[in-house]
Amino acid sequence: HKFTVKVDKRDLSGDYELGLFDEQVAPWENDKSSHSFEGKAYVVVHVEKEGTLKECLQNTGADISSIRNLKITGKMTTEDFEFIREEMGQLEAINIKDVKVLNVKVDFDLKERFWDDDVLPTNAFKRMTGLRSIVLPDSIYGIGYGALRELILKTPLILPDNITHIFDQALGETDCDIELPRRLEYIGRSAFSRSHCRGELRLSETIKYIDEYAFRGAKGFRGTLSLPSGLEYLGENAFSQCGTALHGDIVIPTTLASL
Repeated sequence: HKFTVKVDKRDLSGDYELGLFDEQVAPWENDKSSHSFEGKAYVVVHVEKEGTLKECLQNTGADISSIRNLKITGKMTTEDFEFIREEMGQLEAINIKDVKVLNVKVDFDLKERFWDDDVLPTNAFKRMTGLRSIVLPDSIYGIGYGALRELILKTPLILPDNITHIFDQALGETDCDIELPRRLEYIGRSAFSRSHCRGELRLSETIKYIDEYAFRGAKGFRGTLSLPSGLEYLGENAFSQCGTALHGDIVIPTTLASL
C-alpha cells in the first residue's frame, strides 16, 4: 500500500490538515519492495504417503509446470525430490519446513550409498537455478551429496539446529547467506567448495571431521578461523583459496589424529 500524505497548516486556527494523494494498492505477492518471498501466494499440498507428491499436486488442479511457490506438508522421499527437480522448472520458492523425509538416498562422493530418514537426499535441488527461497525441514540431521549445489538464493538459507552432517559437495558453488548450525559434527569433501556462501565462519566445537577441500575457494565467509578443540580429522586443502576475509592464528587441536 503506497501513498503520499500532504500536510497543510491553517493560518488562523493553527490546526493541521492532512491530504492523501497518489494512493496505490499492490497485491502483497507482487510488492517486492516490502518483503522477499515470504508473502507470496503458495500452492499448499499435503502428502500423506511418501512418493505421491505428483499425484497430490495433480489432485489440486494446479498447473504443475507453472507453479512458482510451493508449500508441502506430510511425507517425502527420493522420488518426490526427483519429481520437483525434473518437472517443476518454474519453481522460485519452496517451503518444506513441516515435512518428514523418509527412506532417501544419500551418497558419499558417489562411491558409497546408504538410505536413511531425515536427510535431504542426494541432488535434491541441485542446479535448480530459478529457486530463490528454500525453507528446510526442521527434523533433518543432514544435507546430502550435492543437495543444495549450484543455487542462487535471495533469502538466507537457514540450516536447522538438528543438522549434524553436511555431506560431500552439499553446497558447492551455491550463492546464499548462511550460518552454520550449532550441533554440526561432520563437513564432507568439497561441501562448500567454490561457493559464494556469505556469513561469519563459526565452526562449532562439536565438529570432529572436516574433509578435504571442504571450504576451498569459498571466499564469502568472514571472521576468525578457529579450529574446533575436539577436531579429529582435517583434510587436505580444507581452507585453501578462501581469500582475505578469514583471519587468525591456526591452533592445531591436540585431538587431531590425521592432517
